[in-house]
Amino acid sequence: MEAAALDEASGGRLKLGISTAQWNLRNLGEADQRTQRPYTSTVEAIQIIRALLRGDPVPPSEQFTVSTQARLDFEPLIPEEVVPKARVPAYDE
Repeated sequence: MEAAALDEASGGRLKLGISTAQWNLRNLGEADQRTQRPYTSTVEAIQIIRALLRGDPVPPSEQFTVSTQARLDFEPLIPEEVVPKARVPAYDE
């Protein structure tokens, strides 16, 4: 919701960066099963976000507990063609 508010305030110019934040989770003692598979977690997060932005059903996830019936309660400001359909490169450590 914070990203959506910033996107609205900026007139749709928000760029969302996604990372595993692995070092942060470990240092704070918050490491869990997702930190064991950072690449998988990042890919699944991107798939879930894309589905939500397009209004598509959320794909099943091994790493996150999210309902396949989840929907955004607001209309994204970005046009449909901006949400990439192709895979965005994900870089592993």
